[in-house]
Amino acid sequence: MQDWSSAAFSTRGSELYANGDLDGAIALYSKAIEIDPQNDTAYCNRGKILHTKGDLDGAIADYSRAIDIDPDDAYAYRNRGAALHARTDLDLAVSDYTKAIAIDPGNPLPYRNRGEARKTKGDIEAAIADFTKAIEIDPMNPASFLHRGAARYAKMDFSEAIADYTKALEMDPKSALACFNRGLSRKAKGDLLGAMADYAKAVELDPKDTDARTNLANARKQAGVLCEGCMEESMKASSPGNVSTLNGIGRMFYGKDRPCPMCGSVIQSLWLTFFFMPIVPLGSYRIMYGTFERSVTATTERFHARRTALCWKQILVTWLAGLSVATGSIAGLIYLVIRARS
Repeated sequence: MQDWSSAAFSTRGSELYANGDLDGAIALYSKAIEIDPQNDTAYCNRGKILHTKGDLDGAIADYSRAIDIDPDDAYAYRNRGAALHARTDLDLAVSDYTKAIAIDPGNPLPYRNRGEARKTKGDIEAAIADFTKAIEIDPMNPASFLHRGAARYAKMDFSEAIADYTKALEMDPKSALACFNRGLSRKAKGDLLGAMADYAKAVELDPKDTDARTNLANARKQAGVLCEGCMEESMKASSPGNVSTLNGIGRMFYGKDRPCPMCGSVIQSLWLTFFFMPIVPLGSYRIMYGTFERSVTATTERFHARRTALCWKQILVTWLAGLSVATGSIAGLIYLVIRARS
């Protein structure tokens, strides 16, 4: 015999929700409410789906109705707080989280949620206190350490932030976010090598994390350290030494090929120059620039470089470009001499 009760529709709605049929679940929860307008669970469940679909006002209305039916429903207060939080009604969100805590003080989640809302409001100390309370209740949840680490980072307490992220990674070694955030904190402390290690691990754990890739490349560039791939393609102990010119006579790099997205280095070819004209190629290098200084009479470049196989395409293009400029200059000079004699 088919069960047409409100509870039965609510149960089938939960089954559809678990299978990803959000609209079907909403329809069944609505039917459950139609049969029993006092079914607060159906209101909460429908509100959760409406929040997921982006209907924050609808979700808040459903949670509010559930609270009207059962004023001691900590779950409804916490979820309404989350919807208010998403709608950036932070004061109301904090109020709902606080009510959820008063009803169910042993649950770490509303503490963590309230801490995040307070952090968004700029009340960092109160946020840290909330995250700390969540950790006291459940010391094995890495999310609380992640949130407290972010709050301590915002407070510029980088050492404590690193400690929190490290604790989170001990519990969840595959957390790309913890690696990335610890990298940010280490970089803020001036530990570029540590930051690079964390960014690299974050990229390994989440290859689609473009922020981690960008920060890794920037940190490597700042530290003058080539990535592993660029190190492998180049030769050891092959620095070109000091590269400088005097009035364009000396040694100069030309070209800028194959930029590496992992460290920002490029391939350039070193030339013996005469009045800035490339005359003889001396080799190709994988280069990461540090500083670049140019005065009226001389150019000085500071960089990290490792020699690579000759980049013949780059050398040919540079030589042809130089030959074109030289030919044009000579033709211009001949034209001026002819004009002067005529």
